[in-house]
Amino acid sequence: MVKKDDFIVELVNASSKESFKEHKGKDGIDSFVEVEPEAEYFIKVASDSYRRVSFEFIVDGMKLGYVTSFAPYEREPQYGGNWSYNNNKSIETSLMFQKIHQSMLQSSSESDDSNIVGEIQVTVYEDIILDGYYQMSSGPMKAKFDSFIPTTEANQDKKKKQVKTTDGKTEISKDDNGSRQNFCRGKKLETFELRYCTALGLIGVGVLPKPPLYEWAKMIRLYKSQSNEKNDRPAKKLKPIIKSTSAILDNEGKTLVEAKRYELFDLTKEDDENEEHEDNDTFIMI
Repeated sequence: MVKKDDFIVELVNASSKESFKEHKGKDGIDSFVEVEPEAEYFIKVASDSYRRVSFEFIVDGMKLGYVTSFAPYEREPQYGGNWSYNNNKSIETSLMFQKIHQSMLQSSSESDDSNIVGEIQVTVYEDIILDGYYQMSSGPMKAKFDSFIPTTEANQDKKKKQVKTTDGKTEISKDDNGSRQNFCRGKKLETFELRYCTALGLIGVGVLPKPPLYEWAKMIRLYKSQSNEKNDRPAKKLKPIIKSTSAILDNEGKTLVEAKRYELFDLTKEDDENEEHEDNDTFIMI
């Protein structure tokens, strides 16, 4: 959870509403969220301000296409995702973390986090109330973010990332008569930036410490194995070589060094082939 002034922003699991684990960056200021591929999530926001305010969401550089408003001292949290409206129902559909690349898993050096992690930006604005109300159409209407980045430079940056955001399936719906008070945007009050990535990605950019070499190798194998299973690809089995040493005894038969058994893994023959998954979906903006 990140709190600034009277506002709170955090990423939560779409089903349980539990917060994902957060970490501070190397500067002790930036917020990084540890996520899992294929996990669905909402952007949870809350306000305890005396002002009427609106939250605007930008995910991986793309606007979600709507704002979430709070009346003064409206403390009940709201959940941001893919918004839609139909037949007097306002529906938020979850977002989902999707793994798209593994290039940094074999790297032992720290990488530029701006090219590796995803980013969610939430900006809070003061609302200026105007006279009158307007009525939305009965629908259906949708506001969905566009995950396609058109420029070559942006696409190159996108290919380096460990995870990105795509559409989820979990829905939160509530009654909504479609009546909206007229208002215009006032001054910017706060900006939140949450960077997200897998645990391996956060290790790669220096946010999390690296485990011992053996544990690091096991993490990589597990991560790649899970990825292959989710993409219907056979996971390669890494078989250990079993080595053992005999006990060393002194002249009286007392044990000086215990017998030991080792499992040795040959990581030099690992397949370093990178996987790239691009989604060029087209979404409707309102």
